[in-house]
Amino acid sequence: MNYRATINDNMLVVVMIETLEGVANANEIASTFGVDVVIQGNNDLSAFSGWPQNDDRYQDLLTKTHDAALRAGKFWGNAGAQFLTGNRLSADTRFVQNGLARDCWIPPARGRGRSSQEEPTVGVAAGAQPTGAGRGSGAPPCVPK
Repeated sequence: MNYRATINDNMLVVVMIETLEGVANANEIASTFGVDVVIQGNNDLSAFSGWPQNDDRYQDLLTKTHDAALRAGKFWGNAGAQFLTGNRLSADTRFVQNGLARDCWIPPARGRGRSSQEEPTVGVAAGAQPTGAGRGSGAPPCVPK
């Protein structure tokens, strides 16, 4: 296979909408040829809008981006895995940028060669087992083999 000839056909293009201007242009952004996934930059949109993520006005922004993505036939998601459950749009979430891995993947030591010391994981205290929060309803706990 000629990698250079096929790379553009095998690329996933994910765009993140983080501002009020981005939400206002969500239809155009989502309809752009080559875009596969539209996600919401949750913390940035909250900061730029001035509304907390549980505010109805913020939720309306999510709905506008969600509707634009689905109308354009694209996958929709969020930067944060907290939207996998418990939100009126959770059922349509098909992509999250971050959150606990469901496959129990543990990253290797960064630039230090092999190490028996486990690197800290954001959101889970050192040595603690993940609680399953944010991993989808009914997801089995992640227990490394």
